[in-house]
Amino acid sequence: RVLWSPPYLSRLWCIFELAAFRKANPTGQVVLAPLYVETMIGIVLIGLTIIMVTFMFAQILAWGAMGYISIAISTCPALPLIHYIRRILREKRRLVDALASFDLHEAGCSSDFDREFIYSRISLWYGSPEAFTDYV
Repeated sequence: RVLWSPPYLSRLWCIFELAAFRKANPTGQVVLAPLYVETMIGIVLIGLTIIMVTFMFAQILAWGAMGYISIAISTCPALPLIHYIRRILREKRRLVDALASFDLHEAGCSSDFDREFIYSRISLWYGSPEAFTDYV
């Protein structure tokens, strides 16, 4: 299981870990566990709680007034909630796009020695860096 975050596939050492895992466990399954799932669940739970509490206070404060006022007031916290959910869904889209447009040569590495080492191992295991890119 790999905890995925947006810059994951742009780091050469992270990609090397995936390549080494598949080489050591050819039948093993790589499961990407994006961090946005837990974030989205937490934000939705907190947001719904805030909406519920706001609705309860609006009901109490708008005693004798129309119920529409309390509903209107209680939906105000939904706007930031929708904003955060949209941001998280964009992160999901980035995961799909990163996998679809993956290129080993675009991965960053600060050391030329490390880059050469990783490319040589990937070439040995998968035939060439291009073959590994196609594999991903």
